[in-house]
Amino acid sequence: MNFILIVVLVIVLPLLMAATSFTRLYMLKVYNKKIPYYKVFWKITISSYLIFFGDYHVSKLVFNHYCNDEFVGQFIHEKIGLSDGFFLNLPDSSEEELQHDFTLFINDRADLINERKFNELYEYEQYNRTELFPIGPIYIIETSVTRKSDRKLLGKAVSLTNKKGWLHELDLLWMNTGDKCPKYRTSQGVNVVNADHDTLISNIFYRKL
Repeated sequence: MNFILIVVLVIVLPLLMAATSFTRLYMLKVYNKKIPYYKVFWKITISSYLIFFGDYHVSKLVFNHYCNDEFVGQFIHEKIGLSDGFFLNLPDSSEEELQHDFTLFINDRADLINERKFNELYEYEQYNRTELFPIGPIYIIETSVTRKSDRKLLGKAVSLTNKKGWLHELDLLWMNTGDKCPKYRTSQGVNVVNADHDTLISNIFYRKL
């Protein structure tokens, strides 16, 4: 059963009923007012809902505003052709392959960029996370490649994560990975992993013929 539903049925609903009874008794004792049960119940329910889920709805509105093709995705500003001297021989085994940064394999893994030479000329920053909006909170994750000589941004990948509010962050049954944007699907509608960050280098650089 969904964790949120468990919280509502086991904890929230009994608390609402108890708070309703207590409030009616308090109003009767202190102000000598007998308020109908349903009026108190609905006022407390609405107030409690806003406390528990208000930040979720606010964060969702902001998240949906930024979740568009103009803000998130992969953006290539310049493609760079590299000469043969910029590449290493391909590893002979899977063990050797693991010794290299997989993002430096380009051209469908047919070529391997020399990491030392690459780092001399280019700055590669991967998965930098900053807070975009405090309610949720919503994080922006960026990967970028910059040419050191003129500080030109050659390309970047941008994605969003919405943690969906404090109640989701209290989820003890599994890690709250949050809502992600962008999401990609196959032609059959099956979700696939967002590879914008990991394929940034391979979509900027190519081997000169």
